[in-house]
Amino acid sequence: HAKKYSGFFGSICTNMAWTGYVMGTGALRGPDPREMAKSDCVVIWGTNAVSTQINVMTHAVKARKERGAKIVVVDIYDNPTMKQADMGLILKPGTDAALACAVMHIAFRDGYADRAYMARFADDPAGLEAHLRTKTPEWASAITGLSVEEIEAFARLVGTTPKTFFRLGYGFARQRNGTVSMHAALSISTVLGSWQHEGGGAFHNNGDIFRLNKAELMGTAYADPDIRMLDQSQIGRVLTGDAEALRHRGPVTALLIQNTNPMNVAPEQRLVKQGFQRDDLFVAVHEQFMTKTAEIADIVLPATMFVEHDDLYRAGGQNHILLGPSSSNRRKRCAPTSSSSRNSPAASASPTTPASVCPSANTSTACSPPAAGRVMRRWRLSAGSMRSRISRRPITSRASAIRTENSDSVPTGPTARLRTDRRRASAPWARWPRCRSFPITSR
Repeated sequence: HAKKYSGFFGSICTNMAWTGYVMGTGALRGPDPREMAKSDCVVIWGTNAVSTQINVMTHAVKARKERGAKIVVVDIYDNPTMKQADMGLILKPGTDAALACAVMHIAFRDGYADRAYMARFADDPAGLEAHLRTKTPEWASAITGLSVEEIEAFARLVGTTPKTFFRLGYGFARQRNGTVSMHAALSISTVLGSWQHEGGGAFHNNGDIFRLNKAELMGTAYADPDIRMLDQSQIGRVLTGDAEALRHRGPVTALLIQNTNPMNVAPEQRLVKQGFQRDDLFVAVHEQFMTKTAEIADIVLPATMFVEHDDLYRAGGQNHILLGPSSSNRRKRCAPTSSSSRNSPAASASPTTPASVCPSANTSTACSPPAAGRVMRRWRLSAGSMRSRISRRPITSRASAIRTENSDSVPTGPTARLRTDRRRASAPWARWPRCRSFPITSR
């Protein structure tokens, strides 16, 4: 904001999902996600919770064990969460809204809809019912690939279970129909009146409940509404001079890329790679890993991981703000209290730390710092490796930075060393720093 740089419009990660959810709730908030444990039916829609959200499965499985709750999973493939489901619905990608419309059609048709609740809290229940008259199970079956029987069984289960908790993920919203899909799935809980029951409703994200003042962090006092916002999903068009993507203003000649990897994830990959090969484009990347985008950058700034810095976190699986101190703040827990007792075996444990907590309290070895501290030291090595292996712009063209160059002759002298370093930086074996902190599996 202060430098009047072009603004960033984040369209890939959460925009589709949040827009659809807020369209139905008015704010980015819903029930406490811990209420899943008090539900009689948990619908996990568009998220692979077994692999990515252990808190969701903890509450869902608790509800199953203690209350006999059913777990329903809606997704586009047979993932680990689907294997835990009492009812698994595998539908075609991008057809979630059609399934939601058919479920609401059945709710109005069979009397599951809570008309009294909608009269108080919904915008236009009569208009919605009219819109859904043609959205029959047969209509949805042809679109989603689910059978009519599957759609009927799902609608009957949630329609007859007041305490139905919809856990709506991000995955099914990251597609062309993402916003309307989120809004349609969310609307089921309103039609059924699930919100009025503890253990019911539709949860996606509770970011708005925290009301953090981020003006200092984001420098909003310097914001200029006339500055253009550039869409991250159109970075290929932006870098290749598309007038509409550039908002009919000048070209982009420098980029600071943080926490994203457009060389791999942005749409229109041919345009993206063409744009990054421009000789007049300066690219700085702030990253934890040597990504494809970092490889082609002019400068790579190594970023700390969460164990290396203090931070505050808005919780996703409950409703608290969490303090995340760096591992370095915990490394003194086993430090000796004085130099005179430093060589004493018993002094390895802090007076405030029981001997059973300190692994070396009964030996002559100094108590080692936590594992996270060792990870931090390895990261410093890997950060140096990243600096020494930056894919600098070649003398001829940026395009050669992404292809391997081989030479039988070995030049000498300062200029020759620079060119040799550039060739090495672009070679496949130079993509990863020589450090255990960067295994290939972490890429």
